Amino acid sequence: MGLRTLLLLASLIVVMLFALTASYIAAGTLTSKVCSHMKKSVTAPGSGPQKEGPDWTPSYLVVSYTWLSSGLRVDITVQRPNPCYRVALAGYRASGKTLIVELTAKGPAPGTYCIEVVPPPFKSTVFFTVDKGEYTLLVVVNGKLVKKIPVTP
Repeated sequence: MGLRTLLLLASLIVVMLFALTASYIAAGTLTSKVCSHMKKSVTAPGSGPQKEGPDWTPSYLVVSYTWLSSGLRVDITVQRPNPCYRVALAGYRASGKTLIVELTAKGPAPGTYCIEVVPPPFKSTVFFTVDKGEYTLLVVVNGKLVKKIPVTP
């Protein structure tokens, strides 16, 4: 093998190791000790308690629904920009012909360093025990209406 081939191969291995490490950090599965004699460990961003950051509105939010014999199933998918962004189901309720799903979405605290990878999306499924009929499904994030969907059988 020539020198160029060896350099190319070495560069490829370094890039692959970096990508593998980044994926483990993003998943929160990589932890390391600060020193072998210390008990404190350093965890990846998004895997431990963090300061609350500002509210943010997801730009990619998909809502689908399926009628079941016992009611309505609603599936929600939100893609986060990076692992430091949080999304959680705050609650859901039915009020007459209006179905409401509430989410909270928080960004990272100011000054937080975060790896720039695409994390797995937030997914949630909720069930409404309602009779088949026409409803309006509202998706609210941080108190703001972000989607209004007509639901029909």
